[in-house]
Parts: sequence; C-alpha cells; structure tokens
Amino acid sequence: MSSARGDGPPERTALSWQRTELSVALVGAFVAAAALRLGVVWVGVVAGAFALAGVAVAVAGRPREAREGREEVAPWPWLPRIAVATAVVGLLGAALGAVEVLRNLA
Repeated sequence: MSSARGDGPPERTALSWQRTELSVALVGAFVAAAALRLGVVWVGVVAGAFALAGVAVAVAGRPREAREGREEVAPWPWLPRIAVATAVVGLLGAALGAVEVLRNLA
C-alpha cells in the first residue's frame, strides 16, 4: 500500500508514528504519577508536561495539506520527535531512580 503521490510513506506508517508517540507519552504519564507518589515533584511536573505535549503532538498529526498531498513533506517527520521523546522519558525515569537511591543512602 503506497501513498497517492507515490513518494511518501503510507498513511498507516504515519499512524504508527502517532501510536508510538502516544505510547511514549503514556510512559511519561506513568513516570509523572510515580514521581508525584514518591514526592519528587519536579520530576512529576516535567514528566506530566512532557506527557501532555506528547499527546498534543500525536493528536495534531500531519497538517491537512500534507495529508491530502497538496504539500511536500519529509517522509520521516516523526522519527526525530520519537527519538527525543524516548530520550527525555528515559532521562526522567533515571532521574527518579537516582533520587530514590540517594534518599535511601541518606
């Protein structure tokens, strides 16, 4: 299955990028909930804001002009976003773990 223009990714590929972004945002929400439960408010606030931003980006999707083939867009616009989102969620989870380890040592 290919796109109507023949040079872009299929629509199902764009949808899979959106699902991946939503999954990363959901993990960010879990990190936020865990951080707030453990009393690490700054990690909770950052992770919560990041999760909301991830949902907003995924729901926004591609612009209408790109979806309808009237505008040329890069074939992999989601890849850098997913990479950054995954790295940020990983760093927030690591920060939460480091804070807990330091609490237990003190």
